[in-house]
Amino acid sequence: MLLSYLVAASMIADLSDKQALLAQPDALRRLASERALLSRENAMLRSLTSTPAPEFRYTPYSPN
Repeated sequence: MLLSYLVAASMIADLSDKQALLAQPDALRRLASERALLSRENAMLRSLTSTPAPEFRYTPYSPN
């Protein structure tokens, strides 16, 4: 049961999605809903054509 609340607390989701997770009647259904939300987010991220920003800490400084 604690795991389902920890997953919900660590998710970056809309307030309505988080409220829906809290409204689930038990931990099993909450975890299933969390998995569905995370799968949806994962699919959306995979569809993006952008790439992450480069790591600027290890590139030399250029005043240009």
